[in-house]
Amino acid sequence: MNAFSILEKSKLPLDVQTLVEKLKVNKTTVYRQLEKLIKNNKVIEVELGEGKKRYEVKSLDHHHHLICKKCGKLEDISLDEEVLMNQVSKKTKFNVESHSLEFFGHCVKCN
Repeated sequence: MNAFSILEKSKLPLDVQTLVEKLKVNKTTVYRQLEKLIKNNKVIEVELGEGKKRYEVKSLDHHHHLICKKCGKLEDISLDEEVLMNQVSKKTKFNVESHSLEFFGHCVKCN
């Protein structure tokens, strides 16, 4: 088993410590695997406002994340990327090449 297979099975982005525990290897091994996966464009890094990076498989369907500030629940949300990037480009005259967008608030349970 390797980091990619764990990430591929996960529905949510995972941090390094979780990968270390699941793989039963040291952090250096996990970081080496992640570095290679990122370089080969198979995995992406995401930062969800918690002071650590998480990793997920780079999927064909681009998505964003909803993060509950109270319970920490994490949920994926898909948006029309073309519309979103066109709106930003039109409004700002900024040539958007990539982006990262997360939403923070409270889930239905914590409202």
